Amino acid sequence: MSRTVSPSKRPRNGGKLSEEIRMMRLLIRRAQSLADDGISLGELLSVLQTVSRACASLATLLKTEQSLAEQETSGDLVRATLEEIRTEMEANGIHSLLSESQD
Repeated sequence: MSRTVSPSKRPRNGGKLSEEIRMMRLLIRRAQSLADDGISLGELLSVLQTVSRACASLATLLKTEQSLAEQETSGDLVRATLEEIRTEMEANGIHSLLSESQD
């Protein structure tokens, strides 16, 4: 019998999301520090615009990663369930219709 880890017990995004949030906060703090150091408003807005774009891109990538992980998990669960059914059927002397039609 194949055992899979349920999606609710897996860490979401491998724990990467908290690291990405930490990095974005760091970038925003650095932009604030630049403003305190006298960087021009135009340069500061450019930095913040770049950070904003990076955040949007990161959000899209994280959604894609999660979607792919969910699809993989669903497929794994279906395969594991089918394998358990096949094993149980064989243990009870019930043979697959496919294997009988191939004989």
